[in-house]
Amino acid sequence: MSIQIHQKFTDLLVKESKKLANKWHLVQEILFQPVEGRNLSGVDLSNTELRGANLIGANLSGANLSGANLSGANLSDANLSSADLNNADLINANLSNADLIRTNLRTTNLKDTKIDSGTKIDGKWYLVWEIVNQRVFGRDLICADLTGANLNGVDLIGANLRHANLNGADLTSANLIKANLRGVNLRDAKLNNANLRDVDLTNANLSRADFRSANLRGVDFTGANLMEAKLKNIFPQKTQVVDASLPIYC
Repeated sequence: MSIQIHQKFTDLLVKESKKLANKWHLVQEILFQPVEGRNLSGVDLSNTELRGANLIGANLSGANLSGANLSGANLSDANLSSADLNNADLINANLSNADLIRTNLRTTNLKDTKIDSGTKIDGKWYLVWEIVNQRVFGRDLICADLTGANLNGVDLIGANLRHANLNGADLTSANLIKANLRGVNLRDAKLNNANLRDVDLTNANLSRADFRSANLRGVDFTGANLMEAKLKNIFPQKTQVVDASLPIYC
């Protein structure tokens, strides 16, 4: 029995090694033998280094690009529908006329990503792209769905985020001075080093949110759910820790 188990384990290792070798061989082909319109539908390119890659017109529908570095890549006219770009880096990538319908862009970095009138993208992720790349003081984001959005370093001074859903969003180093976050859902959100001075977090869901090194001066936590939240050791005045789920108003 032990010999059979060992053989199965060995076979599995060989199979996985072949898959990995094929994956990295494909990466080398994409980078050094660029072909426009390449068919990469459904392929696994997760956690790969594709910086500056020429993927013009590529068919990447259903592909796994989670964690991939696509910064500076040319994805114009590419089909990325239903692809997984979770936690991918698209800084300075060209998405002109690309199809991103039903694409998973959770925690994807969209800073300086080029999108034009021909780009097809779900409304939620277009809004995230706007927030990241277009500075607007006092932006109206009431009830906005920003779950899982990468909003690292964004400027949301005076924004109205009342009852917005930011579950799992990354707001590291974001500027939220005097923002209205009443009833907001920030469960599992990252707010490390964020500036929340004079922010209204009344009745907000902050369970498991990470506020370490954030500026919390003047924050109103009245009625907020702070269960398992990571905060500085001293709670600001007006803070109330409650163990309750918040109602949905949107």
